Amino acid sequence: MRKTELTKTFVEIELPLIKTIKMMFDYYIRSRIGAVKIGSIKLVDEKLMRGKTLMIVKAIFLQQVYSFSPPAQKALQNSCKNRVTIIDVGANIGVSTAYFRSKYPCTNIISIEASPRNFMLLKNNIAINNFLKVDLINSFIGRKTGKINFYHNISSPGGSFGEGFKRKGTSELQKFVVSQQRLSDIVKNLHNIIIKIDVEGAEFEILDDLASSKNINQVIEIIAEVSIFTQQNFNALNSILKKFNTLGFEPRFISDYTVSLLKQGVKQGHMQLSLIRSAPN
Repeated sequence: MRKTELTKTFVEIELPLIKTIKMMFDYYIRSRIGAVKIGSIKLVDEKLMRGKTLMIVKAIFLQQVYSFSPPAQKALQNSCKNRVTIIDVGANIGVSTAYFRSKYPCTNIISIEASPRNFMLLKNNIAINNFLKVDLINSFIGRKTGKINFYHNISSPGGSFGEGFKRKGTSELQKFVVSQQRLSDIVKNLHNIIIKIDVEGAEFEILDDLASSKNINQVIEIIAEVSIFTQQNFNALNSILKKFNTLGFEPRFISDYTVSLLKQGVKQGHMQLSLIRSAPN
């Protein structure tokens, strides 16, 4: 009975206070409570995800890693008059979707998550917050269509991946067969598009597919976490940047996010990249 009560309990943490709480104390609170409330937003997750979720909450709500460029901000400010769509690729359990929904209430949001387990939590968090104008897609985003094997990393659910994207040290995997779509197909009939991508290595396929398509003339900005682990990753990123440059996009790396990850002891080559259309339509 006690366990059931705890899963229905939410702890409210004021944003200024989060800045002063140490990570280990945060993890302790999260493991005891089981959910978090930020302002009026409630987020529920699995036990093994709690420390990861709080880190994501801090990065998105406090460090403002999804701070858009002036052209994107201008579109967002006028989104109550002109239709703007934010596409959240790698929505996980919905932290970034909740942030976008609360900050930009007039936008349409498409939230895409491949892991069926994370997708159920995403769906639940959208429902308990009564978020409107949020379309949910349970698919892997790549350069092909059809089906793909997807692996939910039980020991670290934020590091789940599609076939061919496994990293060393990954264990405790739950396998699913999920649908695969191209983001270039999803954006085809949309206008004033802003894209966020966080997909644990598959970002190179997604970005290359977008750059190779003719469907991104309505894309204003793309913010993507890019994972640089090998020379091949480096070469792929360089090739992608060249393609987007010819399409009128300027790259910007958000170094503060990378520094914050390093301070937290994350020994991986993650970089936050923005691709900004220099002359948006």
